[in-house]
Amino acid sequence: MLDISQMTFTLAQFFHHQLTSCHHGNGSCLAEVYCEDNFQNIETQGAIVTFNLLRANGNYIGFSEVNFLI
Repeated sequence: MLDISQMTFTLAQFFHHQLTSCHHGNGSCLAEVYCEDNFQNIETQGAIVTFNLLRANGNYIGFSEVNFLI
């Protein structure tokens, strides 16, 4: 279980870091990510990344407007 926990945390941490590095053309953040320690501590942060996507003007994008292509 410890190996699974470490792997899922590492994947979530990678996603968190990639998501927080994305910006719109005007420099504003693409996403608002909610976590307390910037995904550094596996003891306080699980493998779930909670976030909202933002428009270039800072307004939130509604969940019904988001399409993910896999």
